[in-house]
Amino acid sequence: MYNYKNMLVTVDIYENYLPLLKEAQAFAKTQQAKLHCVYVMPSITSSIPYAYDFQKSVETEAISVLAKIKQDLGCESALLQGPSSPKICDYAKSIAADLIICGSHGRHGVGLLLGSTANGILHSAHCDVLTIRLNNEGKTVVSSNYRNIVMATDLKADSKKVAELAKSLAQNYQARLHLVHAITYVAATAAAYYPEIEADLKKEAEFNMLQLSKELNVDLLNTEIHVGPPKQVILKAVEHNKAELIIIGSHGKSAFTSALLGSTANAVLHGANCNILVVRI
Repeated sequence: MYNYKNMLVTVDIYENYLPLLKEAQAFAKTQQAKLHCVYVMPSITSSIPYAYDFQKSVETEAISVLAKIKQDLGCESALLQGPSSPKICDYAKSIAADLIICGSHGRHGVGLLLGSTANGILHSAHCDVLTIRLNNEGKTVVSSNYRNIVMATDLKADSKKVAELAKSLAQNYQARLHLVHAITYVAATAAAYYPEIEADLKKEAEFNMLQLSKELNVDLLNTEIHVGPPKQVILKAVEHNKAELIIIGSHGKSAFTSALLGSTANAVLHGANCNILVVRI
């Protein structure tokens, strides 16, 4: 069974961070993992009078809040300063974290996972990244007591880690696991020379999906194969199955996973009203 051992949750102390912390704490408990908390304070470089005093007051407040988090949750906490995503990724690596947990609500702050901070973490993190969907008040959108989990797969051999983790989480939560695969767009020129290409690709995918479903003990009724852009296929599967969590792999080698670190990642994060776990392959 695959389990995380060392998790890092990033918070913005100037937002409603408690729901995110509770989600992170609950997830760490299911994994029997150690939890760390970090806040990244932006650097203030200015010649304006009292700017230094203002920065010191922000730092003092941050230290106080993090100390309370450490006391209440019993987790290690740290205050960093500088650009968010590089600092988060570097700190995660320094403590050998195997998972970074962030809030996702499309507004502002360290928890922002729908902009440059998100892309920075997804591109730079050496480990997996879990985004918790929050509303404008900072409250969680879906229950973390997962009942339906969607695993997006490219059906490649090197996605074994993703499959093992999906199976493990489904067992932990006694959730129903759904498998979805997108057959990416077939060029018109290829179809002109090889009219059966789409049918053959689907046949190959069905064979591989059958093997994967057997390995994961997933009923074929809970598997989907569609021709189309991965982001659309994934979002439709999430909506259809009322999933609270998407699990998806990324390593930037195949057409599917390389797209995940670009437009597909942002599309899924923008469009999916649930939590997303990006697994580093």
